[in-house]
Amino acid sequence: MEQQQLGQLATLLASTAVPKEFYYHTPWRSRSVKAGSHKTKLRGAGSDFSGFASLLAYPDPKRLDVRASLRAIPKQLMVRTFFERSAIKVFAVNDVSSSMQFVGKVNKQQLLIDIVGSIAWSATRQGDAFGMLSCDDVIQKALSISPTSRSTIAEEAQKKLQHYFLDSNLLASNSASNQAEKTARAFPASANNISPQRALVFLISDFHLPEALILETFRAYAMHDVVPVVLWDETEFDDLPNWGFARVKEMETGIERSFFMRPHLLKEIRLYAQSKRKHLAKLSQQFGFRPPFFVTNQFNASALTQHLLGV
Repeated sequence: MEQQQLGQLATLLASTAVPKEFYYHTPWRSRSVKAGSHKTKLRGAGSDFSGFASLLAYPDPKRLDVRASLRAIPKQLMVRTFFERSAIKVFAVNDVSSSMQFVGKVNKQQLLIDIVGSIAWSATRQGDAFGMLSCDDVIQKALSISPTSRSTIAEEAQKKLQHYFLDSNLLASNSASNQAEKTARAFPASANNISPQRALVFLISDFHLPEALILETFRAYAMHDVVPVVLWDETEFDDLPNWGFARVKEMETGIERSFFMRPHLLKEIRLYAQSKRKHLAKLSQQFGFRPPFFVTNQFNASALTQHLLGV
């Protein structure tokens, strides 16, 4: 890795961007018993109207409904019942494979740090628990966080990722260490580390993965509410020369190739990017996920809010 890139990574430890807050809701009902802001299937002292029940079944005279009592057959006192509101678990599942070392107009690792911090900050601000998993060839235990509502968890998650990326990139820059390139093959197995209760999962990757691995990952997370967050850089598809030789390195295999760029090849690359975007959207719909959120060059928390709320 070039010294300039290492210098950029080193600055990550000196300053941490203030996490940006976004908002979300869940269209499904949580089964958690911890108080929060999301709909549940549990009846109690919430504000979401559930129906009517007899006073004997739910002895709360404050919620007595005269009209429902007069309509009841047989005649009995009826009360209004409501659903509770509860908290959920929110996970950031991160791709920390070799392809995430790509630096073009933006440093993908820095972008990942910013997004994870934003997810953790937004979850705890909404009263939910935040957890983190990170994968390459294996699940990186040092980058795992059990669900917690600690107010400092956003900073903790960012620091974990910062130190890991700095150490791993310094190691990769050492020519004496023949480190094998790492893929995100542990993505599917990471689903086993999430509780069986449905959770909101942000699956963060550039998704430059084999098709079989993407399908296996999506199947593994099918029971959860998943938001694929796709990190791309303009220099990968758009900011390329019309003519001239280009040296390209496949980040996850380490293979380097030379290409003679020409307008026809540039057009094919851009068409591939469009096709990839549509394919990820189709797969997300097929597995019942939310539409993928594409982040190109810069993370915008307001745009994520609009994406999640369907504005």
